[in-house]
Amino acid sequence: MYAVGMSKLDVARERISYIRFWIGVMVASDIGLMSWLLTGFESAPVRKLWAAIVAVILISCIVFQAHRRIERRINRLEEL
Repeated sequence: MYAVGMSKLDVARERISYIRFWIGVMVASDIGLMSWLLTGFESAPVRKLWAAIVAVILISCIVFQAHRRIERRINRLEEL
């Protein structure tokens, strides 16, 4: 999966960078959904509103979990 000869520290850094990338993608999606909710809630069908609200909650929870995962991995880096 990773290049031969990479140290454990390098692998851990790469994994953290990968998670950070996906957090950025999810935050951008979350912001887009929230802005759509704030600007289009009057004209949107109720079903779409509820779907967007559920999506915002779900994405926010995933971002929080990914953030905690990064914190744990950073704390483990002290052991390497």
